[in-house]
Amino acid sequence: MKPMSDAPRDPKPSLPLAAIALALVQGLLLWWFLDGMPEDRWPARDPRVMLPIVLLLAVLPLSLNLLWPFRRERVLHLAFAGGALFVAVTAAWFAATHIGFDAPGSDGRARRYDSDGDTVAAFVLPLALAWLLAMPLLKLRLTGGRWTGPYPSLFDITWRGALTLAEAALFTGVFWLLLGLAAMLFGLLGIDGVADFISEPLFAIPATTVVGTLAIHLIGASAGMVDGLLRQLLNLLKWLLPLAGLIVIAFALALLPKLPALLAEGQKVMDAVWLLWLVAVTVLLLNAAYQSGQEPPGYGRLIEQALRVVPPLLIVIALTALYSLAVRTSTFGLTPARYWGLVTAAVATAYAVGYSIAAWAPGKWFARMGAINLVMALGLLAVLLASLTPIADPLRLSVDSQARRALSAADATAQDAALRFLGREAGASGRARLERIARLPDAEGGSAALRAAALTAQRPTDPRGDDLEDWLSRIERLPTAAPVAALEPGLQTALRTARNEDAILGAARRMMLLRTDLDADGVDDALLMDDNFNHYWSFKVGPGDAWTLNSSGRLLHTGTRDADFRAALRRGDFGTLPRQMQDLRLGDRRVTLWPFDTPRSETPPAETTKNPAKD
Repeated sequence: MKPMSDAPRDPKPSLPLAAIALALVQGLLLWWFLDGMPEDRWPARDPRVMLPIVLLLAVLPLSLNLLWPFRRERVLHLAFAGGALFVAVTAAWFAATHIGFDAPGSDGRARRYDSDGDTVAAFVLPLALAWLLAMPLLKLRLTGGRWTGPYPSLFDITWRGALTLAEAALFTGVFWLLLGLAAMLFGLLGIDGVADFISEPLFAIPATTVVGTLAIHLIGASAGMVDGLLRQLLNLLKWLLPLAGLIVIAFALALLPKLPALLAEGQKVMDAVWLLWLVAVTVLLLNAAYQSGQEPPGYGRLIEQALRVVPPLLIVIALTALYSLAVRTSTFGLTPARYWGLVTAAVATAYAVGYSIAAWAPGKWFARMGAINLVMALGLLAVLLASLTPIADPLRLSVDSQARRALSAADATAQDAALRFLGREAGASGRARLERIARLPDAEGGSAALRAAALTAQRPTDPRGDDLEDWLSRIERLPTAAPVAALEPGLQTALRTARNEDAILGAARRMMLLRTDLDADGVDDALLMDDNFNHYWSFKVGPGDAWTLNSSGRLLHTGTRDADFRAALRRGDFGTLPRQMQDLRLGDRRVTLWPFDTPRSETPPAETTKNPAKD
């Protein structure tokens, strides 16, 4: 890669203290919003506010550090203001639609839906890709005064930016490896304070932002080193292109005779993922060979001419993948995975067509690839930004598709699959649509069978795939003679969260649940115990049916038979007792002293070894 002599260069980078201070403030704010803020305080429980704040705290300082030499440019200020407004509005809309959602349940009671990691990722990942595409264009505008050229400058900016991020991530990772090694070494000496300190979010989050910022500026101060590494990397990768081209040619020649029969079957055709990987890797290697377009790849005339055949064959492969995904979507409905599969296949087809034009255009080898890359980057950026809005939101389109499929399914299997997607994979908007289907009258397309199936699909599952409703039904409610009312939705949510996060609770198959006031505050708590009387989990209720896990630990008792405990619990013979001795504090840990000669008539209290300030 030969740098353009007239290509605009960045102003000389430095290691400004202001950037380090900004990173420290960024880390402290991220810590506060992610960990330090009390969970019952606004806006901790409002994702419409939390998601935009966290995303802006993560993206804006990182962007400013990458563009630090231009921090006083008016164009940068306007770009940041517009980008921040777009992220804030779209993130708040996404959170209100797919994460935090208040909707009446089928029983008429208000129900609060919460998010999972996959739902949040459905917004964050497209946003991250859009940011990666937008940053080089913005830097090109700042360095050269134009958004769209010249291509050698855009190529240089894009690849150097990607390498900077990769090296900064590597630097930060090695930093944490060293800290982890230090913690292990001191732990061998019985000094656990190092491990406790570096694992505290108050240290870990600001340390990561500061070290990452330091890495970005150190790398920026060594631009020549980055250019040399980039040139070496691309010159190495380009020699894999002839092998990739040979694979494309061989696979396409093997595919073409079988393609009519595969298309006639009207099924999945073949796994589109591997076809798209072949297209993506070949496109990457073509760019490694083309680089800035100023020099020939150096393969020799024969290989260079043979590689012109590769892009037209990629069209066949990409169209096969697109058709396969379209057939599967038509058969099974749209999902976010199929949405992005269709987008990827469409982009792969567009790249293949564009590179075919570039390959056979007169002039230099693949002379128009730079222009094609710029058009594709702008088009893909537009698609990604649209997917973050109601216009082309994958979750919204998938919910609509699966809801239509549930109402028009020809068999119970297809209907059940669509309803399960709405209830378990489509976030809060899918569950809200499922609630409406569960109440849909016959006059509007509903039926008794559909409503029953929708109610069944509403039962949440945990990460192991078990039916939470089935697990809850196996919990013995005590005392037995008391009326058995449905568990509060907030308590069900707290039980599910505790079960997902606690391996002991997750492995327990038989549980007992009783209500009693464990902390003498006048409000009954929920005490969950395993059937062997070894472990307990205590839950407290707060405002708005917000149940939380208060403590968990071991049940300490004498040799009384389990059968005696069960008999007492089932007849309602239970309560609380004052402590025989005060607890012992060891550092920030609580230790309960319970003598072995405790009379059998007394049942030791259920206590845990936790921070006294939190008990």
